Amino acid sequence: MFKAVIFDMDGVIVDSEPLHIKAERRTLAPFGLDISDEEFHAYMGQTPRILLNGMIKKYNLNTSIDDLYAVHIQNLLSLYRDEVEPIPGALDLISQLKEYGVSLALASSSDMNLIKVVMEKFGLTETFKEVTSGQELERVKPFPDIFLKTSERLHIPPKECVVIEDSTSG
Repeated sequence: MFKAVIFDMDGVIVDSEPLHIKAERRTLAPFGLDISDEEFHAYMGQTPRILLNGMIKKYNLNTSIDDLYAVHIQNLLSLYRDEVEPIPGALDLISQLKEYGVSLALASSSDMNLIKVVMEKFGLTETFKEVTSGQELERVKPFPDIFLKTSERLHIPPKECVVIEDSTSG
């Protein structure tokens, strides 16, 4: 029997993949890059820093990861505030699990500022007992550290947690 459900955010609670691709295109456009959807999809489920660092190296961009990430996160924040929508049924599932007394947590590779936008926009601020961002960890997905850390914070053993995740790297 499980005692907790740990949700990923992007692709599970919100339909953010199109927004990530749009933000990545905006971020990389000043460098004259037009990256294919397939190339972006290869990075799904990983942090934007990994993707952006990959682009800097592959295309020999004259910028630092910190500078590029700062521009990218501003693009994402704007898009999340204006356009992010919930995955159909996700908010209902979260509400039902909460009614049943299941401990709920969020474990996302996303920047904590994006997580906060989603939680505020959809009234989830008081819903999750724990929220973990990939920014807090050295190793990100595909390593299970984010889920293990969240389980630890909940004080519930991993074998008693269910993780809802959508990406291969997750």
